[in-house]
Amino acid sequence: MKKEIVKKEKWVWAGVCGVDSGQIHIGDPCYIFEDQENYTACTGNKEILGSQAYEQLKHKAGHDGLGVLISGFGGDGIFPVYIKRDKKGLMQEAKIIFKRVTKI
Repeated sequence: MKKEIVKKEKWVWAGVCGVDSGQIHIGDPCYIFEDQENYTACTGNKEILGSQAYEQLKHKAGHDGLGVLISGFGGDGIFPVYIKRDKKGLMQEAKIIFKRVTKI
């Protein structure tokens, strides 16, 4: 794992997120790798359209928590991800900037 200089209470560049399906999933990766069939069934490999450009994904048993699927940000691309830590150095926030960038 890469070491980083902890800049407390400031947004720090963490990397980029590539998108080829016009949508981003926020959730625990172990759920996806553990149950790829359920994940594909939940997302349907489709982009969510309309003003509600997000969806709470559910586990096979029907409860929330598989993640959140987000679309409606203009489609595919490479988007920067930033993190913010508290005074103790613990991760507090993460954000993805969906503004189109040509150079990272």
